[in-house]
Amino acid sequence: MAFLSILLQIVLLLLIARLMRSPGVSQVLSTSLLFLVIIWYVLPNFITIFFWDSITIPSIVDYDLFLSYSILESLMLLLTLVFLLRKRPYFQMIMDSDLARASVSPSLALLVVLIAVGWIWASNIVARDYVGRSYLEQNAFLVIAGGTQVFNNLGSFVFVQNLLACFCYACLLKKWPKGIQTRTLYFGLLVWVVMTVFYQSLLGSRVILIMPFFLLVLYGQAQQWSKRKLMSIVAISAVGTLTVGGILAIIIAQSRNNQELKIQDIISELNKTVDTSFALDAGKELLTNIVTKFDSFSTGALLVEQMGAGAGGWQPYWGSVLAVVPRALLPSKPVPGSGDGTYLGHPSRLVAGAMGMYFSMGNVQVSPAAISIWQFGYLGLVVLFLFNSVHLYLINSLLLTRSIPLKSLGLFMIGIPTLLTLFTYADYTIMDMERILMVYAVFFFFHKIQKLRPSWLLAQRPIGRSLV
Repeated sequence: MAFLSILLQIVLLLLIARLMRSPGVSQVLSTSLLFLVIIWYVLPNFITIFFWDSITIPSIVDYDLFLSYSILESLMLLLTLVFLLRKRPYFQMIMDSDLARASVSPSLALLVVLIAVGWIWASNIVARDYVGRSYLEQNAFLVIAGGTQVFNNLGSFVFVQNLLACFCYACLLKKWPKGIQTRTLYFGLLVWVVMTVFYQSLLGSRVILIMPFFLLVLYGQAQQWSKRKLMSIVAISAVGTLTVGGILAIIIAQSRNNQELKIQDIISELNKTVDTSFALDAGKELLTNIVTKFDSFSTGALLVEQMGAGAGGWQPYWGSVLAVVPRALLPSKPVPGSGDGTYLGHPSRLVAGAMGMYFSMGNVQVSPAAISIWQFGYLGLVVLFLFNSVHLYLINSLLLTRSIPLKSLGLFMIGIPTLLTLFTYADYTIMDMERILMVYAVFFFFHKIQKLRPSWLLAQRPIGRSLV
């Protein structure tokens, strides 16, 4: 089975290489899929298979069960991506809409970026003063604060923050005209990226350390750098990310569970890297951290084995259908994806509890295929394939447009930097598409108003002059 698992990873990479050459597939989408496969499929598979006996991997299931779910998950992703090989893997209605050609000036883009910078600063205050100052406090907030006013308003606040973040991503994917406004815009984007990585790191996020490297790759592609320049910069950045980011990831993982993480703690731990023993153990520690973070196959196997196939049923979908309704208006609405309507019934919490973590604080990633089996048995795999195929078509359609607002929606559905929403369980795709179509409708409405207003004003001018 190990050979089959490795073979599937190679086939996935070859398929994505084919998609990257397809004119009907967005380069942003194909690059995101490449990162998804490397981070969540190739790395945990190869590390587990080749280093099972040489590093301390905190395995929660046996080796054969890990391989079984790894093969199943890889096969489902492979089948779904094959659907993108069609001649037109997008929705023509979105591509041909007037909104798809809507432009944004550098000055307006800069204004939105500045709002995003302010929103990051405000979210840091909200997180520290209301949600919690440590990683565990923030994980527990969703459980212990249910029903409070802060909890009910938090979802809308985070949703707007994510939309603003995706607008910033989209600004990096456009070749702006040269000038002082463009230079100011890029400076604002740099400030936003630095603030995002800094604050998220202090809040205990390790995946955020990948974001600058990922954005650099997308930026290089958007600016149409030569292959030699792009490969050189990507190679240097990859080494830097792996070295510096790897060390920071280890430090964050070791420190975040104890107390509020401060910059002084990170600097203090960094000083220890000059110690030879730490340097020798850093490689093994990094491999262990990668498997611990990105192995969703073992957690998926544990979910099905412990909770049972078909145990979730339809309940996880009710919260997804109601996702467009703000919790401030409907406080009692069920949590999307949950088996009992609360955060305690979500697979990420159920598996964490089965692993011995506190239900209120534990939170782990679970593979989409396993969640689909937990919901409807093996019939859920069909549902997984169908909904993700539509999901990817919608993402591709939005990213292929020239409109920054629509590109922002496509990037929102990708889920940078974790990329977990790019290929996910069906109830999440429902929630994701509902939200995006709602925002699309708002964009469409204001775009129509903008087009109607000038024609109305022009229609009045001849009348006014004739009366003079």
